[in-house]
Amino acid sequence: MPTATRILLIDDAEPDRAEIRRALAGSTLDYALIERADASSGLMAAVLDNFDCVLLDGGLPGVDLPDILARLASADGGSQAIIVLSGDGEADDALALLRAGALDSISRRDANPHNLARAIRYAKARRGFVVELQAARQDAEANSRALDRLNRQTTLILSILAHDLRNPFQVLLGMSRMLAESAGAGDPAVLARRAAGVYEAADQAHGLMESLFAWANLHMDARAEPAPIEVSALFDDCVSALRERAEAKGVRIAAHSGDACALAQEDAAASILRNLVANALKFTAAGGTVALSAQSGAERVVLAVADTGVGMSEAQIAGLFHLESRSSSAGTAGERGAGLGLLLCRELAEWIGGSLEVESRLNHGTTFRLILPAA
Repeated sequence: MPTATRILLIDDAEPDRAEIRRALAGSTLDYALIERADASSGLMAAVLDNFDCVLLDGGLPGVDLPDILARLASADGGSQAIIVLSGDGEADDALALLRAGALDSISRRDANPHNLARAIRYAKARRGFVVELQAARQDAEANSRALDRLNRQTTLILSILAHDLRNPFQVLLGMSRMLAESAGAGDPAVLARRAAGVYEAADQAHGLMESLFAWANLHMDARAEPAPIEVSALFDDCVSALRERAEAKGVRIAAHSGDACALAQEDAAASILRNLVANALKFTAAGGTVALSAQSGAERVVLAVADTGVGMSEAQIAGLFHLESRSSSAGTAGERGAGLGLLLCRELAEWIGGSLEVESRLNHGTTFRLILPAA
């Protein structure tokens, strides 16, 4: 349904404003008119409200008209469509204002109902076009930034493939060759050490490949399908999957979920928890504890993974979720990784409508919190 054309008239002379009112009343425009008698109050009205057209007196005394025009036309001033009203001796001034950004100029002598209505309709249509153009440009700039980010990520991931994946395969090839050569008559202790080296390299390569596959899947336009999840089941599956690793390291895993229920994509939520617990185990020494807990609220559920491990400095926390500053530190038992796990956790959390927070102090442990919508 068409809406009234909103017009702001800025003119210091009441007789001139009366002439504009009469011309508008005699036109076929459906309009709403707001009047201001000086530039400052006119500019304030433009900032506070949304107008289809501003009729600006080209002879306002004591002000810098090009400056007022620029402020009215700016985003802060509402990106107004401005028509300059010029007097008999103001043609040159009106031309300067047009060069400064006014859409049109009309002399008061020619401001009859027909001409004024036509100029206002043109200004309104032009303003709509400009607004659409600005929105399209902003969308294009946002898409360009997203594409640049994706290109940087792709370059970094290719460098990871070229460097990080080469190292474990070099170890695999070298250690397996040595293992094959000494399998028949070698020292059992040496054979066991070399077999362990082969397994460690294979495990590292497998973990990196899993991370890269998960990262690729996130950028294939797949949409998360959230569903209610019992947090107790998530915790049980996570503890079951990592219990053997925890026992081998001498770290205790404790879990308490209560009756919490979250709304999320189950596989993604489970993957995040496994990564967080595996990371906690990596940086917790024998005798330490990794605790899983849940806190329910009206709108969200907070799943916490807290450890008694080595903790992190403020600088480490600041660079934790940036691919460009990706790093991999050895665990308390020398465990290695590709430095992609936590980055994936954050992206997975955002993909399923949640978020990931971290709190840590050096030598005092770390707590990660996965925040999900409540079911």
